[in-house]
Order: sequence, then structure tokens, then C-alpha cells
Amino acid sequence: MILKSFSRYLAVLSFLAAVTGSCWAQSWDVSAAFKEGWPSKSNPYGVWSYGYSSGFTAPVTLYDRAEQNGVNGANAQFWFSSSVDLANSPSAEFNNGPAFDEGNLHLSANEFTLVTGDGGHYSDVIFTAPIDGKYSLEGSFRGHHDGIGTVGGVVANGKVLFSCSITSDGQLVPFKRIAVLKAGTTVVFSVGPGPAASGGLQHTGLAAGFRLVN
Repeated sequence: MILKSFSRYLAVLSFLAAVTGSCWAQSWDVSAAFKEGWPSKSNPYGVWSYGYSSGFTAPVTLYDRAEQNGVNGANAQFWFSSSVDLANSPSAEFNNGPAFDEGNLHLSANEFTLVTGDGGHYSDVIFTAPIDGKYSLEGSFRGHHDGIGTVGGVVANGKVLFSCSITSDGQLVPFKRIAVLKAGTTVVFSVGPGPAASGGLQHTGLAAGFRLVN
């Protein structure tokens, strides 16, 4: 009898652990999603989509072309627009391989970047909340261009939660915020040309992840 009771107790504990684990396992990462979704050439892919705009809170137009064309090395994968493309900008880019260095551009291994446009465009990646809840969002912007001058922002429900300037190669700007989101509402990570920019086309790395906390 004691053995049976103990076995049931263990079974209950295992069930609770599984349920708790499944709740905490609800997380989303921008780099992992790009790598996973690339073969499908689908935009949006899951909760993520990629596009360009004229500012942090401006409407986003989705990119319509996915290419791996040898620009920035053999491993660079791009989403960009066929209507505003200027030398593969603006774009969302993933370096699916080792670090790449061409002199003034320095990409880390397996890193997602947002590339501002030569025409002054912002480049954006959008997270669309799959369910109602409180989300922890955490990540960083990183400069990857000599003479870089960009601005980075995080916009939730149409309001700027975080903004920063990236003014040097290798500069890392972390962020951490809590956002209460309804299913279908968005968080936009955006990078645009800053006032100190030496040119329009510039790379800013983005690490960004979400975790449901309730």
C-alpha cells in the first residue's frame, strides 16, 4: 500500500513537472527562428516577420525576396524588398556560418542583423504575440560597421519601450523589458540611420528573445 501510494505521488510530481516545464518552455528567439524558417522562404514565419519602414512607429512593409546571393560571404541569407532594394538594403540578414570580415564589416558567427537602407529606410523584425500574456523580452543591439551611426528601438503596441544610438563598431547595447500583450499584437525591433551615420547601408546585430512569464 505504501509503495503504491509513493508511486502515485511520484506520478503526480512528474505530471506537475511536465506541465510546469511546458509553460516555461514557451519561448521565442529571433536568430533561431530565422535559421529554422529560411528553407521555407516564408515571410511571416511563425510569430516572426521581416520588413522595412520610415521610423520606429511607422507602418512596416514586409520584405518579399529571400536570397543567398554571395553578398557578405557565402553564408549570408537575406530578406529584402524588390521595390526599394539598394545593394541588398534595407534587409534582414542572417550569417549562417562562421564570422565574416570584409574590412569595414564585421559579422559574428550565426548572427542576425538588421541592415539600414541607402535610401534612409529602417529595417524591422516583428514579433506577433501568439496568446494573451505577460512577456519578458531581452536582447541587445550591436554595431558591426566601421563608422557606424544607427539608432535602435523596441516598439510594443505602437509605443517605444526602448531606444538607443549605436555609434561604434562592436558597441553592445542590451535591453530588458516586460510587455503585456494581447494575442495578435506586435513588438517591433527596428534599426534606422542615425544622425552620425557615414552612409545609409549599415549593419546592426540584433539578439532578441521572448519568454512567457505567466
